[in-house]
Amino acid sequence: MFDNWKWLIGTYWIVPEANLAAPVFASEGDPIWLSDQTVWHIVGSANGYFWGDTAVRMVPPPASGQESKPAAQRLTASITPEGNIHMTFIPVDSADDAEGPIGIGNMRWRDGSWTAQMQMSAPFGSDRQVLHWASMVQCTPDDPEWERLPGTSQSLPDFMQAAGFTG
Repeated sequence: MFDNWKWLIGTYWIVPEANLAAPVFASEGDPIWLSDQTVWHIVGSANGYFWGDTAVRMVPPPASGQESKPAAQRLTASITPEGNIHMTFIPVDSADDAEGPIGIGNMRWRDGSWTAQMQMSAPFGSDRQVLHWASMVQCTPDDPEWERLPGTSQSLPDFMQAAGFTG
């Protein structure tokens, strides 16, 4: 019953170009817009759960090609047989985030492939909140995004390695 999603093991998921924009809100004023590239590498799955490594880099759009170090997070998730997802991201370095983001969403079959339509919210500094939604897509070495992740000039392996993940 819970093995529906075992195929996720070993997959990588990215934010496509169209979904990079993420607003940061404060108690006053207009939002500040960031470019959020997030990569998930799912390394395990059992009993309706999956887990893995995540690299996240949020920068202002004009700087989106700059190569700042992505933050490393541990991905933990529950997934129902119907594909509803609840994720928690645990910062690898506690100096990166005071609290890890929480994400909710679901797997959707669209145009012949799966997408993970997700929403997240997280503290951004001591007085702001970042929100983001994206239809995360699977990325393989055969995809052009593998060699150049949207919003970066890095390959997916280089992006993960910059966050501290190897192999």
